Amino acid sequence: MKKLFLLFVLGTYLSGYSQVVDYSDPEHYVIKNNGDTIFGKLKYTSGDDIKNKINVKCNDTLKYIFKAEEIKYFRDGEKYYRSFQPDMEAYYFIKIWEEGKYLSLYEWQVPAELSGSKIEFLPYIRQNDDKSYVELDIKWTRHISELIADHKELADEVWKNKYKLEQLGDVVRHYNEWKASNK
Repeated sequence: MKKLFLLFVLGTYLSGYSQVVDYSDPEHYVIKNNGDTIFGKLKYTSGDDIKNKINVKCNDTLKYIFKAEEIKYFRDGEKYYRSFQPDMEAYYFIKIWEEGKYLSLYEWQVPAELSGSKIEFLPYIRQNDDKSYVELDIKWTRHISELIADHKELADEVWKNKYKLEQLGDVVRHYNEWKASNK
């Protein structure tokens, strides 16, 4: 009985030294390409660099650094990001604006100046049967109208400039809902 009591006391004493604060916040996590999910406090590179690395602090002793090509997806509170490759050279993080089964909208944040003090927000769109991302330019209304041409009413409204670029997420959401109900 004394041995059992001593083991209990020793175990309790040692567990006090190995106690680790765990940051298992369900609103802050990374999903790696192999499907592993890692919860923790997130910090991703910004400033004069394009976002392409993320630090994950799981607890006081366990920390990871991942490159964009190692990550499939991550959530940082209310912001959601996906890894993407705009050219054949490198991977970056792109913010998810609106994702749906048929059409998805993203935003890539890139420095407009070498100093990085001014950030440019480039909208990208993707049809989900196509894995490539297409940057929307000044003629985005024409491009979106062509993509959603099967929903004639919405396509006409976009073509006639009834939506601003800031409302593009609403257009994509409305199109995905319409497409799902008309399948």
